[in-house]
Amino acid sequence: MRNNHVELLVEPTDLKSNISLFRYMQLSTLLLLLEGRAFFPSVANLNKGDPFEGNLFCEPAWLINRFVQPMADEDLQHWLIGKSKKWEKERLESQATDSSFRSQIMANIYTRELRERRAAWCWFQSDLESAGMWSIYGHKGIAVRTSLEKLQSALPDSRSFQIARMRYVDRRPCAEKAFDAEGKDSQLILKLHLLKAVEYEHEHEFRVVTECPEKSGGVLVENLDWKALIEEIIISPLLPPQEVSTIQTMLNKTWEAEISKPSRLLPDSSMDTNGDFVEAIRNDNGGHYEQGLPAHIAKL
Repeated sequence: MRNNHVELLVEPTDLKSNISLFRYMQLSTLLLLLEGRAFFPSVANLNKGDPFEGNLFCEPAWLINRFVQPMADEDLQHWLIGKSKKWEKERLESQATDSSFRSQIMANIYTRELRERRAAWCWFQSDLESAGMWSIYGHKGIAVRTSLEKLQSALPDSRSFQIARMRYVDRRPCAEKAFDAEGKDSQLILKLHLLKAVEYEHEHEFRVVTECPEKSGGVLVENLDWKALIEEIIISPLLPPQEVSTIQTMLNKTWEAEISKPSRLLPDSSMDTNGDFVEAIRNDNGGHYEQGLPAHIAKL
């Protein structure tokens, strides 16, 4: 394994279990990956689809206490004030602003600026394919399967990365999965890009994080070792068999051994005498209504 600049923020059991990770994507994204490149969208970009992405899940005072203590020279505070909006700066400079509201403003600036400067590559943990992930992220595309170890080894040495299992937080203060600022979540207070709302827990996400320029929308990471990364390429179950075969032939020319295969999510049509069943599942509109049925059969 190459000596990457990678910080692993995972449990020891994750390192020992050789867990499987999937990334569902369009074919064009795979072709980019086969050039050793991948686009990491900024957390601010991801926040457009999930308004709780990269947000604060603890009281602002915890955040302020965490980054003020090691900053005796107050550089971070001065930098944040310099990034404040006009109304924020006015409130921060006003003697009438109480300390709790000042903390809230500083926390908001910090989360906003951090979202702009962190970019994420998202992977789904599972031993099996996911119908939901195919539908949302890999519709008529492909899925790449890898492991945590291979993911780490594929990252280039030219920049720093963090790899972590996402922490899904229940925003209700007394909930079982509420943010624990004094306990197990204390190390995540400054790493808001590793937190998501519990409503997204079904994604079982592992995330690779790196820096990106402000207002850039993300960063194109190059020199990825895609041969070290990819264990298997799975072709969408929503594609016609002819397209699956063509894509599989094209991809297998890239490797000495066959590494791509059709999805196992749907039944094997070769074992079904009625091929229309599989085609109906693949159909974007969910198939069609059969005409001329008796009323009691046609009516739900």
